[in-house]
Amino acid sequence: MNTINYLFFEEYKRLSILCNDIYNSQTGLTDYINDLKSISSSLSPQYASDLKMLIHLRSIRNQLAHQEGAFEEPLCAQNDIEYIQTFYNCILTQTDPLAVIQRQKNLSKKSVSKKVIEPASPIPQPVPTKKTISTFSFITAVIIATLLILFCITVLIFIF
Repeated sequence: MNTINYLFFEEYKRLSILCNDIYNSQTGLTDYINDLKSISSSLSPQYASDLKMLIHLRSIRNQLAHQEGAFEEPLCAQNDIEYIQTFYNCILTQTDPLAVIQRQKNLSKKSVSKKVIEPASPIPQPVPTKKTISTFSFITAVIIATLLILFCITVLIFIF
C-alpha cells in the first residue's frame, strides 16, 4: 500500500464527512461540487480553478475506492493532500467559494453599491512536484496555513 494514497484517502474522507454534515446528505462533497457547477458561468477564475481541483480530487478518490490495486501506485501528490486540508479549513472558517459568494449576495442585497468581494486569500493551487516532505515539515506547513487563515479572518473582521 502506498502511504501517500492512504493519507490522501483519509483527508478526503474527512472533507467528505464535513460536507455530508453541512448538506445533511451522504453525497455532501458532490453536492458542493454541483452547487459550484450550477453557478460556474459567474465564478471568478480562482473559484473556477477550485471547482476543477475538487473534481480532480474526487476523481482520484474514486480511483482509489473502486479501482483494483489502486493503492499500490501513487495516484496523488503531497500538494493534493495539502489542498484538501486547506479547503477543509476554508469551509470551517467560511472562506470557501460558496460561503464567500453567499456573503456577496447578502451584502449586495443590503448595499446600494455593488462591490465585488474577492476572497481574502485564495486557496493555494498545487504545484506539480515529486518531492515528499517530512512529517515535521508537513505539520509546520499546516500550522503556518492555519495561522494565515486566522490572520485573514482577523483582517476580515476588522474590515467588516
